[in-house]
Amino acid sequence: MVNDAASLTVFRFASIAILTGQFAMGTATTQFLVLSVMGVVVGLVIGHILYFSCVMSLNPPVYRPRLH
Repeated sequence: MVNDAASLTVFRFASIAILTGQFAMGTATTQFLVLSVMGVVVGLVIGHILYFSCVMSLNPPVYRPRLH
């Protein structure tokens, strides 16, 4: 997902620079960093969800009634 963020950000700012003749390095850097961090976060969340769903499907919890 980080690679997607990089390519989309570079493409967006290259298109804006070509069409308008203006380029803001600070804005491009900030947006790239935000998108990169969010890509890592989303990837980690999806990875954890998939990991725990696989673990739970392979080893479901066993509930045993308590005898008094």
